[in-house]
Amino acid sequence: MRYGHLAWPDIKHIDKDKIVILPLGSCEQHGPHMPILTDTLIVTAFAEEVEKQMGDQVLLLPTLWAGMSDHHLNFAGTVTFNPELYTRILIRAVETLIKHGFRKIFLLNGHGGNQVPANQALVELYSRGHERRDLWVGFASYWSLGQPTIKKAGTTGIDGIKFESPMLTHADEWEYSLGLHIFPELCHPDRVKAVPTPFKTAYYDVDMSIQTISLSTPFTAFLATGAANRPQLASPEKGKALYKGIMGDLLDFFSTYKTWKEHPSNQDMGIF
Repeated sequence: MRYGHLAWPDIKHIDKDKIVILPLGSCEQHGPHMPILTDTLIVTAFAEEVEKQMGDQVLLLPTLWAGMSDHHLNFAGTVTFNPELYTRILIRAVETLIKHGFRKIFLLNGHGGNQVPANQALVELYSRGHERRDLWVGFASYWSLGQPTIKKAGTTGIDGIKFESPMLTHADEWEYSLGLHIFPELCHPDRVKAVPTPFKTAYYDVDMSIQTISLSTPFTAFLATGAANRPQLASPEKGKALYKGIMGDLLDFFSTYKTWKEHPSNQDMGIF
């Protein structure tokens, strides 16, 4: 069900045990070969398919199309919230859903830069006293929930297809393959170009396969074209297989999330 297609009396009387999904995207550069709404388009495709498959078990909110993308501002076109503002936006959105009585809320993320401020929002929601035994507020990126498929795709392969790059990163073989499957008309195969940086360390790899440390640097410090890994290895066939596999992982998760009832609250602590 689409949240925004309902009238207020429908929301007032609807079963509040439905999963409310808020997809989180971004409006930022994705190399010269992908649109700036790449993250938004991909996470929306996944979220809409979850809603289609699960029907009235889910209430799907419109995707929040801008995210925390300050590290991409050196590239033209990026529109971003700063981290503090983004955290406040998510807190307020979730608080309004809680006020309306919803008990299962999930932020489905499509952009790596959203992870820290979104997790901060979850911490602050708890610290503000939003604690009920039947209230679940969760957050995860689609590639985290899709790890069973991603690990298989990079090792033994899926549907006879194996990815060559180490992991899903940014405008790379993996993400570009998803784009070629979901929105091929917005991609530019003739512009595909990734320029590896000469900066290498055992603690941080520009292609993000190694991130032992975090760095306060803009994206242009390492990736001149805004693309990581080897996007030239992408294909629509790889994207189709990856999309199908991750969709299965997402449906497995949300089907499980739907069954969660109550959790121990602070009033249960210390009882032996």
